[in-house]
Amino acid sequence: MSQLKSDTHAPSRPTRRAFLIGGAGGTVAATALAACGQGPSAESGQGHPSGGAKRGELVYMSWSDLSRPDYQAYFAWIEREYAARYSGASFKHEYVAFGEYPTKFTVMAAAGTVPDVMSTSNAWMRDFWALGGLTGLDDRAKRQPDVAYNKFVPASSFYGIRQGKIAGVPTGGPDSEVTLVNTQYFREVGLDPSYDKLKNWTWDDFDAAAEKLTIRRGDTVERAGYQVKVPDGRHMAVWMYSQGGKLYAKDYTGLDVNNELGVRALEHLLLLLNGKRVSNGLGGSLTNLFLQGNAVMVQGGNWQVPELRLKNPQLQFDMIAYPKHPRGGKYATATWVNMHTIPKATKRLDQAWEFLTWYASLPGALKRLEVLDQYSPRLDFFESTQWKARVKEIPQLQRTQDVAAVGGERPGIRFDQMEEAMKPVFNAVMKGEISPKIAVQQLDQVTKPLFAELPAAAR
Repeated sequence: MSQLKSDTHAPSRPTRRAFLIGGAGGTVAATALAACGQGPSAESGQGHPSGGAKRGELVYMSWSDLSRPDYQAYFAWIEREYAARYSGASFKHEYVAFGEYPTKFTVMAAAGTVPDVMSTSNAWMRDFWALGGLTGLDDRAKRQPDVAYNKFVPASSFYGIRQGKIAGVPTGGPDSEVTLVNTQYFREVGLDPSYDKLKNWTWDDFDAAAEKLTIRRGDTVERAGYQVKVPDGRHMAVWMYSQGGKLYAKDYTGLDVNNELGVRALEHLLLLLNGKRVSNGLGGSLTNLFLQGNAVMVQGGNWQVPELRLKNPQLQFDMIAYPKHPRGGKYATATWVNMHTIPKATKRLDQAWEFLTWYASLPGALKRLEVLDQYSPRLDFFESTQWKARVKEIPQLQRTQDVAAVGGERPGIRFDQMEEAMKPVFNAVMKGEISPKIAVQQLDQVTKPLFAELPAAAR
């Protein structure tokens, strides 16, 4: 199903198989917000700020990498443009590291000291909503058709619509898990690196290419054909999808990996690591290995195009989704859309909405393309002359659309807790301490308590 066409005019959620979800949080978070008397989010019921609305300092929170010159330039522009465009307004950017974001927001929400607008990963949308931390935006969105959900790729509503309510405005993505490939090395060993060729690969084709691309000196792998990593939830999901399988059971009551497909996914990674020996051990910094030419194929993300070009302008690369299993599989990946949200406790609701609709507009998206090489989930963005010109200049950007068209759900239920629970199992199986069959049984067991405690609003 293509994500880049939509005739949807109401914020209905696609089915899981049609597309995607997100979440994180925890018991501590629930307790903190409950102590504050905050129940589930609801519609704001208020309109646009009037022309005479008093503006002030708008506090914006994100995990954007401010060590990058392009991000520094972008937010300097935001600060100047916002103040010039809206009389009496000023902009303050608060940075919070991605790994600290859920805890930080929970504490801020409990204390009533939230930002006015914040960038929100799909990984946290479920729990932030279920814990009463986000403002429902339905009434405002109805009066602002430019940010209605029919303006965005269909995956957006899977993440941004919670319990039939608009919990956020889509601004980031569509992002997808991909395999990065060094096309120069492909050509050097006589392999065709064209996207049309690679997207039709099977697992067998992938394995054979990885073997051909590997350089060994004795027992040492000097250049990995494919650098194997200890899997996580996202990595497990894409190998399940490529077999026609699922990660989650129906109605999110548990995982759906304790089966032949789950065993096969782990056996495949072990075959690449220990059988075919195409990897230099486990993991390492996959991005650095790829940038340095020490790994020809690695797990990555389509959002890495600007970073890779910035850090190694001579690098010749492309990317693909995950190859299909030869028996009943399909070309597949996991795809998601991130949101901007308005915390429920903001004291500048009207101003926050005013800022958010400006930020999420087509001109706002085109500015991010200009400065950051960043794409947008807006449908009209992909039809813009600016995007088409940029794709012509940087062909790898086209994979944003190509790969998203085959994307399935990104793991996101109690994201941090699930990953923490699964990590020891994944480590054990990749080190040979347990078999793949035992591993999928243990994955099912260690995650059951987390699914059991999910509130209805997080399912």
